[in-house]
Amino acid sequence: ASTYEHVHQIVEEGIDHCHESSHDNNGNRRNSRDLSGRVGLTNLGNTCFMNSSLQCLSNTIPLTDYFLGYDYRGEINRENFLGTKGELVTSFAELTKYLWLGGESSFRPEGFKSNLGRFAPQFEGNEQHDSQELLAFLLDGIHEDLNRVRKRPYIEDKDCDGTNDEGDAITAWSHYLQRNRSIVVDLFQGQLRNTMTCRNLQPDGITRGCGRISVKFDPFMYLSLPISDDCDTLDDCLDKFCEEEWMGGDERWYCDRCKCHVDATKKIDL
Repeated sequence: ASTYEHVHQIVEEGIDHCHESSHDNNGNRRNSRDLSGRVGLTNLGNTCFMNSSLQCLSNTIPLTDYFLGYDYRGEINRENFLGTKGELVTSFAELTKYLWLGGESSFRPEGFKSNLGRFAPQFEGNEQHDSQELLAFLLDGIHEDLNRVRKRPYIEDKDCDGTNDEGDAITAWSHYLQRNRSIVVDLFQGQLRNTMTCRNLQPDGITRGCGRISVKFDPFMYLSLPISDDCDTLDDCLDKFCEEEWMGGDERWYCDRCKCHVDATKKIDL
């Protein structure tokens, strides 16, 4: 497949073919195409946190297309000590196949749950956990198992001054890709611009900041968004996340030009 649209087309055709040739326990042909991606996951105690997260990932169609229509095994990085030598991603891929090709209305994810507990003991047992915590571990694990970078170079972070944001952002992302490249990076990660500005407040109450501006570009996969009474939409929460913030008191910023901790403003942009 040469493009994503081509991959998606091949996967759709493969799913149709799979279900056209499926049979029930009595050997009768059945049409189970409507069940693709609509298969329930049986609760294994208090595992609704896991099931809901898995359903979200399963219905992220580009990710599902990757596991159903691409040779993901060829990208498994078995040398990465941060990964699971491919065991976690293989388990997730098998689960994805059951949800889209299995033809049953429900599925017990016991095998996936068992493998998950091997690599993340905090998820052993049947206790309730946080969905975001599970998603964070799972996406990080899939990324490390599929990281196309076999040898990560050391790259020193660059402190920018805001005069060439577009070029500095491209450089920072290029450096990041030299250490991290996978389907997870392609689909789920982005870049933040973090701008700190010296606002050194003097005892007389007058701001005489040196004007030092420090800009850093950082990758992200998750955002913890603030919610207030005036937030009606997700865009409202994102706007609030990106509001300029005053850094004073215990949160004062060290300005390497003033050579001391100073009042400052912090601004994050996507």
